[in-house]
Amino acid sequence: RVIAFRLRYYAELRSKYKEVFWRVAIAGRDYTGTAEAMKFDGDKPLSVTWGNRGDEFYVPVKASEATINIHCTENFQYLGLFTSDPRRYRVSIYRNTTLYWRGFVVADLYSESFAAPPYKVSIKAVDGFKLLENIPFRRPDGSYKTGRHHLCDLVAECIALLELNMTVDVWLNLFAEGMDTNDTSLKQVYIDLDRLYNVYEEATYRDVLELCLRPFAGQIFQSNGSLHVRRIVSLYEKSRPHSFTV
Repeated sequence: RVIAFRLRYYAELRSKYKEVFWRVAIAGRDYTGTAEAMKFDGDKPLSVTWGNRGDEFYVPVKASEATINIHCTENFQYLGLFTSDPRRYRVSIYRNTTLYWRGFVVADLYSESFAAPPYKVSIKAVDGFKLLENIPFRRPDGSYKTGRHHLCDLVAECIALLELNMTVDVWLNLFAEGMDTNDTSLKQVYIDLDRLYNVYEEATYRDVLELCLRPFAGQIFQSNGSLHVRRIVSLYEKSRPHSFTV
């Protein structure tokens, strides 16, 4: 079944710095109602951060998160965002009408003030990589997966579970002798899944994603509306995809 996300809330502003137009759209899974406008609040109404300072050389998955501060005029006005489904509400942030970042509302980090309205509500969202830690790497019936699988297929399977619907740029540039340098390394290396469970007794999709990238000193992260898979040292080289921005 195709999962449909429909706009539930949105907020817009034009920044004082360079007059950049920002739009936040929160879409609900299978939502059927109408969209409601929100208003940003505070000195820092919107921010997106990537991982921890200085850790880019050490982590194969560089996760990111967004904080959205909203003006609340009624008690529990946005309580509906609190849900047990970690992927019920998908957040898309647009910079000058172009997708900049996408993730999901973190329900247990949603908070409201105990003061009388109006007050500021902080909504936090994550890019979904952490959610892979809770999904066992098994078939739908619970049995172990077997056989040889190319790394590109396994990475694609992990990305599909994120439900971000973003373009993917692969710019790994580490090749073994005899490999086709005109194609990605991920298509030319495979994993024997029968051996995987000897290392990870209860493997998750996060484990598999990291395992696919670690031999290349590779890393996956979001940037400018795309998911990027590249070697860590690639940031210090001149060749980068057009869609990548610092």
